[in-house]
Amino acid sequence: MIVPESGQDQRDALSVASLSRPELAGILDKPVSRSKINHLHFGYIIIRLTCTHQIHLSYGYQGMQALRERCQRRIRELLRSQDELVCIGEAEFAVLLPDLKNEGHAILAANRIHSELSSPFTLNNELINITAAIGIAVFPEHAGSAEKLMLNADIALETAVDMNLPYEMYSPVSEPSSLPTIRLAHDLKAAIAQDELELFFQPKIDLKTGSIYSVEALTRWHVPDSGYIDPELFISIAEHSGLINSLTRWSLTAGCRQSRFWKEQYDISLSVAINISPTTLHDAQTVDSVLHALDLWDAGPESITLEVTESMMMQKPEQSLRCLKRLRDLGIRLSIDDFGTGSSSLAYLKTLPVNELKIDKSFVINMVNDEGDLTIVQSVIDLANNFGLEVIAEGVENQTTLDTLVDMGCRYAQGYYMGRPMSAPEMDTWLAESAWGIKAKGIQPR
Repeated sequence: MIVPESGQDQRDALSVASLSRPELAGILDKPVSRSKINHLHFGYIIIRLTCTHQIHLSYGYQGMQALRERCQRRIRELLRSQDELVCIGEAEFAVLLPDLKNEGHAILAANRIHSELSSPFTLNNELINITAAIGIAVFPEHAGSAEKLMLNADIALETAVDMNLPYEMYSPVSEPSSLPTIRLAHDLKAAIAQDELELFFQPKIDLKTGSIYSVEALTRWHVPDSGYIDPELFISIAEHSGLINSLTRWSLTAGCRQSRFWKEQYDISLSVAINISPTTLHDAQTVDSVLHALDLWDAGPESITLEVTESMMMQKPEQSLRCLKRLRDLGIRLSIDDFGTGSSSLAYLKTLPVNELKIDKSFVINMVNDEGDLTIVQSVIDLANNFGLEVIAEGVENQTTLDTLVDMGCRYAQGYYMGRPMSAPEMDTWLAESAWGIKAKGIQPR
């Protein structure tokens, strides 16, 4: 139970709605336009709590919510009646400062806010200190529009975070190298909030039955006039901008939704495998995010599989193990991706609550022509069988490789030979027409 700070009832906590980027831009348009007419300055401050991971680990989701409410209350008490405070995420706030005489007043406000947030908070009768970073941009000095003002404040925020500063005023000096990445981060945040991403699916084949049994989901982001953004790029941006957990939550929800659709459309149960990052694996909210996605689409735990890399688990093995055990206790299937490329020991592997090992495609692609790769693949298959784990080979690109895997005792396979990553409509066509699809299960499309 979270104890209210200083005896205040949590019902008195300031209620601040969380706004999307377009909604916030719409709010900023009016004071920016008024400042143009009145020849005054308008300040925009963005505040990010940079300690959320530690708070989640120590106090859980409820503790984080309580802390956010108390931060809102403290900030609000420092503001003038005409100022506005809005929440733009779990750990970010924006402060709108209209009718300023000069940009120095925005700096003064940021300094006061940072000082106030640096004073200890009370959670569960314990005093805790939090960390925060602040970015500042002022109209008309730094931008001529609401959208540009928001962008430049974020540039200043990222500078403050990178340099470990309490706050930073926007400066054009930092813009050339950081602007494209920050713009992409803004667009990605909006795409997640507005459900503008999509999942592509690659079939996983049961070599014993000759039919599909699961799919791997791969997140794709299509931007008008730009095409598809490189997944490695936007996932890296999500990691560094604090969006990775939001991206994972979107993927979980979309995966459960698609699994539910296939169940209703084809009467087939396909587990959708979602790749999760180190940040997500070590985040205290991950289990809650999984439960929320399943509950939203009335899906059972068999609807999804979570794939984690071997190297990812070795970054924080004890923490990883705790999270994986909680997920496994819920009935969630767990898979070690890219097995063979990491550094886990056999003793550690024995303790992992996982269902499946995925042999990295770098060993599978050339194994029929490379004795070393063939030996590695056989060793992983034998290892998985000895530990009672399922094993799936990635990177199958021809029938010869497939036949060899069957002879080696590999039960499952994935690769371009059976199916490339496909959009949902393409996957529907594949399910209906492929020899590996629903016909192999004796099912006809409804």
